[in-house]
Amino acid sequence: MANLYKRPRSPFWWVSYTTADSRVRVSTGIRHEGKKQPPAAVLEVRRAIEERIAREKFGAAPMLQHRPVADYLSAHLASLHGVRPSTIKRYRFMVESFCRWSAQEQVGNVASVTYPVAKRYVEHRRNSGVGPATLRAEVRFLNAAWVEAKKLHHTEFEENPWQFSFKVERQEPDPFTDAELAAILAQPMPVWLRLAVDIARYTGARISSIKGLRWEDVTPEAIRFRMSKTTAFTVPVHPRLLAILNPMPASGAVLPESVLAKTDGYISQMFKLVCQRAGVPRGHFHLFRHTFVSRLALAGVEQRVTQLLANHKSGDVHRHYTHSNAAALAPHLERLTYPECASGVPQPTVSVSD
Repeated sequence: MANLYKRPRSPFWWVSYTTADSRVRVSTGIRHEGKKQPPAAVLEVRRAIEERIAREKFGAAPMLQHRPVADYLSAHLASLHGVRPSTIKRYRFMVESFCRWSAQEQVGNVASVTYPVAKRYVEHRRNSGVGPATLRAEVRFLNAAWVEAKKLHHTEFEENPWQFSFKVERQEPDPFTDAELAAILAQPMPVWLRLAVDIARYTGARISSIKGLRWEDVTPEAIRFRMSKTTAFTVPVHPRLLAILNPMPASGAVLPESVLAKTDGYISQMFKLVCQRAGVPRGHFHLFRHTFVSRLALAGVEQRVTQLLANHKSGDVHRHYTHSNAAALAPHLERLTYPECASGVPQPTVSVSD
């Protein structure tokens, strides 16, 4: 029997059990913070230990071997600590997606998820139009979940079914061109969506940052985005954006409460409809961020400044958002010169046969 207890001066929950030869104590590494009930991850460790003792004593397969996939992934998701809420939300979408597919394919328990099953699921997600970055993140999350299952003796197979590599063609997120921007802005759209588009193209802010923006954080000099993916950041107000925002209300959310109450993808879906009417097939709202950084770079702004404006902590990530095209680089090519040969000097010729 595995015992669950708290030491007087330790902020962690502990799980211990006694074997015939020694006493083994396992630390979960999760602080109890004065809570009377242990978290789900601690109970999961205790259950795993009890199953291991039963298997060693009676030689029987653990019951967790037949645990439903949805049940295990939900418990694994609840055991994650120190992860940003936005990441947890993304993981929850991944769990729901895999659980729906496993129910259709009649993959009931954890032991049924083998390598062929995982490969079929990846092909299904790829055929559904999931982007390469999202697909890699989903496989990485499921890989970590099955590693934890192996560690807690939930599975008996030798190989992790999610430990494989797959190749997908990466689509370069090119920024909007002048023609595409003109076509998008010429389309009729709700006032709140036009406001979100203007803020995005003059500040490079993400949808999540714009949704959390309040009028208290907007001044004629700068806009402070508090709800950011990493840390809060401030962007100076462009004169054209200032003319759009005036007059500014004293308080309240910038976007209407009715829009903020919608699902997370509502703004993206509405923007895609506008892009479809404008004849722009790649209607992703996040492309405004690529456009913002790329246009600053083409205007001659130093990378150090553009990285601060975009709130990029890493130079590698910032270079991913910096794009260029041949038309914009053509004027710079004119600076390239070579010394011309003196007149009257015969030029070397090369025949085609050479």
